[in-house]
Amino acid sequence: MIFSTQEKNPDTFFQAARRLAACCVVIVGYSLFVTAGLLIRLEAREWGLVLSTSVRAAMIRSVIVHGSTAILTLLLMVWARRRGAVHPLLPRVTLALMPLLLLASVDGLLRVVFRRPVAHPNMYMPHATRDWTFRPGSVSTHLDQPMRINSHGFAGPEIPYDKGDGEYRILFLGDSVTAGYGVPEEDCFVQGLSALWRASDGHGTITTINCSVLAYSPWQQVDLLEREGMRYDPDVIVHVFCLNDYVDKFHLTRFGGYCSGPCEFVSPVLSRSGVYRAIHRLLARRPNRDRTRCKELLARYSVTRLIDQPEAPEFKDAWRITFEDMGKMVAVARRHKRPFAIVCFPYAVQMAPGAAEQPAPQARLAQFAREHDVPFLDLLPVFRAYAHQHRLSVQDLFLDFCHPTKIGHATAAREIRAFLIRHGLSS
Repeated sequence: MIFSTQEKNPDTFFQAARRLAACCVVIVGYSLFVTAGLLIRLEAREWGLVLSTSVRAAMIRSVIVHGSTAILTLLLMVWARRRGAVHPLLPRVTLALMPLLLLASVDGLLRVVFRRPVAHPNMYMPHATRDWTFRPGSVSTHLDQPMRINSHGFAGPEIPYDKGDGEYRILFLGDSVTAGYGVPEEDCFVQGLSALWRASDGHGTITTINCSVLAYSPWQQVDLLEREGMRYDPDVIVHVFCLNDYVDKFHLTRFGGYCSGPCEFVSPVLSRSGVYRAIHRLLARRPNRDRTRCKELLARYSVTRLIDQPEAPEFKDAWRITFEDMGKMVAVARRHKRPFAIVCFPYAVQMAPGAAEQPAPQARLAQFAREHDVPFLDLLPVFRAYAHQHRLSVQDLFLDFCHPTKIGHATAAREIRAFLIRHGLSS
């Protein structure tokens, strides 16, 4: 036992005080060391380190937890040492609180080390031809921002299939970027376009329709366009392309990968705990999954490698399959006599100083657009120019590796509107 039953024995009290001081030194030292490390990493953002909004928020919360732990531990130590001679029970109570403070500090650190698992148990449902789709009427949260799914199974407001008199409809196909991942619904560039046109004279009948599902690629979007998108009777179809559209399909079992979709079901409350995240990560290692192959595929079919090594042999199938599916989308649009356009969003890493002016993925996409005679907008030079003009950092335009911030969406909305008007696709 830490304390003897002779509470008022001075030797016992000082022995307990020494043990309490040793515990406090350990906890204070650990908390201050971690706090300093987190602060240094946050400061490293100014050196070009890209941290997502969720990671930055977790690190800031962790700094607060560790700093508070150190301060509270010191206060408890001083209080117990001063009052311990009068109330010998205080050192014992203080020592009992030390593990709780240490647990809170460790949990705060684990929240940074382990990413929060996806916590959307009701968001997805299986689909016969596209593997997964949104569950109509569901609501989920991404980076602390809610995303509501309408009765047709798409992100954004409810829009009927039947078109009103004089209504002009622009339909957008895309993935999480187009769906507005991580930003309020009204800040997504698709809704932003509607707001821009409502504010312009003579464009009150333009409706933008967001037919986007998280983690979708062109092989799914062409099926969605044929089965669902054309039911809206759009006047223009805009395919919003992200660089992961080239490679993400190869992570799926359908293409020889290791998973069947983005669904992962965990407790949204418990997943706030860093300790829970660590335990969940360990338990998630299912025996039937080849972890080595999973890591190898993630490394081989990554956007970073696609940008750095676009001519790698395995990307030949990526280019071919992607452009075949996009060609099918163009064919669907032309069969229905609807204009088709392509908009490409950049990745955050392409905003770094020294990055290629026109990387190979965008150049290949521009070539495809020329060959199929469809308008093409590359947002990479737009984002670069806007960041330079307004002295913005990468974090001002991107929440993480590819999802735009509110500023990024607004920038895209303005440029896409000008692009559509320039090509006569706005009325």
